[in-house]
Amino acid sequence: LISPSLPRHGRSAAVGTHVDLWPTAAKLLGLPANPQWQGRDLLEPAADGRTAYFSCLGEMGLRQDRWKYIWNHGKDTEE
Repeated sequence: LISPSLPRHGRSAAVGTHVDLWPTAAKLLGLPANPQWQGRDLLEPAADGRTAYFSCLGEMGLRQDRWKYIWNHGKDTEE
């Protein structure tokens, strides 16, 4: 559910990871971010060149800007 009182921001092209969820949610709710959180608000202008590592179901990869590199453990490489 999306509350009608929350502003609509659309989609963000920023590269983010799960640590960015709390700072983004806090900003949307008008709450201050905890200084101990490692993430950043994904609705703020993104710094170019941020790289994110990901791993899921035995696959690993890196994402930077519009590029994504996936390593499939011996299978073909995807871009």
